[in-house]
Amino acid sequence: MAAAPETIRLKPSELVVHGPFTLRRYSPVPDPKRTILVLDDNLIGDAAIAALRARTVDGTLDDVALLLVGFDAEDYATLHPMRGEYLTFGEYDLGFAALPKTGGAEQLAEFLKGLVRAESTLVGVIGYSLSAAFAMRFAGELERLEYIGLLSASLWLDAALENELAATFETRPDARLHLSVGGLETDPAPFRPGSMVSLAEDLAARLARSMEDRLDFHRVPESEHFGVLTAGMDRAFSWI
Repeated sequence: MAAAPETIRLKPSELVVHGPFTLRRYSPVPDPKRTILVLDDNLIGDAAIAALRARTVDGTLDDVALLLVGFDAEDYATLHPMRGEYLTFGEYDLGFAALPKTGGAEQLAEFLKGLVRAESTLVGVIGYSLSAAFAMRFAGELERLEYIGLLSASLWLDAALENELAATFETRPDARLHLSVGGLETDPAPFRPGSMVSLAEDLAARLARSMEDRLDFHRVPESEHFGVLTAGMDRAFSWI
């Protein structure tokens, strides 16, 4: 049942800073039954809010809220190295991407675990690029996991993350996955053979054998890495 127009909120809450991390909420309906954790708020939060707001107004979704987590950064020059540091679980040589420091993801994971304990309605997580790679490992922390959204995930970072994602879905046989990649992301990927497109296609083929109709793989046409942020977001929300 669609929410009554006079009850649909349009604006998110104010941003709250927690050390290097930030938190805000968007609940278009007064009493949401499901909450999605949105990582990388600085980059994808507004697109996620717009997608949920639109789908609440048209009645597609009527019980969903967002918990948006980002970084305390005023500009992209500050944000970029913070993403490299806090979204990677291991030590990687990402100098080619101007990311001098990696391996601080446990600090973000501990912060998020506190949110998971406090938020009884958390049922899913959405991430983009490095935060999608982070989500592949962290999603298993959600006890009520129903949904994972991976937009242009950095699958090249570590093949082991795919094994962890597959293991999560084995223990959550009803959970759904949206996996998208830009159709123009065909340059050779670092660390692993192939491109962003071919790595995503291979992962989708692997998971499709067991997930079947719980998997949505979308190669976003005419989109490069950053284009997926907006071009693919509505499709991601259609699978919540």
